[in-house]
Amino acid sequence: MTDTNQSKALTAEQIDCVLSDIATTAKQIDRMLSVLICGGSDQLPDDVMLVAMECMIQRIGWAADMAMMRSERSIGPCYGDATNWMMPPLFHERPAA
Repeated sequence: MTDTNQSKALTAEQIDCVLSDIATTAKQIDRMLSVLICGGSDQLPDDVMLVAMECMIQRIGWAADMAMMRSERSIGPCYGDATNWMMPPLFHERPAA
């Protein structure tokens, strides 16, 4: 296992759950992109679409890395845990107290 802090590897069902979430989130991003390309996002402010896409991108990346950290046969995470994926740069500029 690549992360010795994890007590156990993911079960096959847990891996399926993570992969399902990744696929579902990717499909949501694909649909949002289609709306943006077709110009049908007139009802939504740009910042709403951008923030939603950012959150989904962070979630899909974190889910993939979380599964990689807990997989017995993994090369390890690409970027790390939820704080690495979801916290802004300011969060990382100062060390923890």
